[in-house]
Amino acid sequence: MYNEFHEWFGTFIVLGFCAQPIFGVIHHKQFVKTQKKGWANKTHVWFGRALLILGIINGGLGFQLAQNTSTNQNVIYVIVVMLIALLYVGALIRWSTKGSGRDGEIVTINSNLTRGSEEEIAAKEGEITVAERR
Repeated sequence: MYNEFHEWFGTFIVLGFCAQPIFGVIHHKQFVKTQKKGWANKTHVWFGRALLILGIINGGLGFQLAQNTSTNQNVIYVIVVMLIALLYVGALIRWSTKGSGRDGEIVTINSNLTRGSEEEIAAKEGEITVAERR
């Protein structure tokens, strides 16, 4: 069954993608508890990025293993991979420069409002008044 490196490598990649939700849940629980990004966040993000790159490499190995692909098919695969990589890098750049909240700052709003209470939340450029919640 598993006679080629491509098959073993693909199985490892699929198992890695199956582990990704576990890291995501651990990160979410840690973040809710501490409001800080911890080891699970970095593991989830970087392991996911590595798996994407390894999956692309394994796709190329699959073409090599098939031995019945034309040069045109290989070129199309490389072009599609390059387009996806450019879109991904573009999204990373936009996400990293856009920031969160107002003017790139994180704005936190207290969600512990009770019925009939009023709280004022100071923001950088003014004041937001939270009136009675219904």
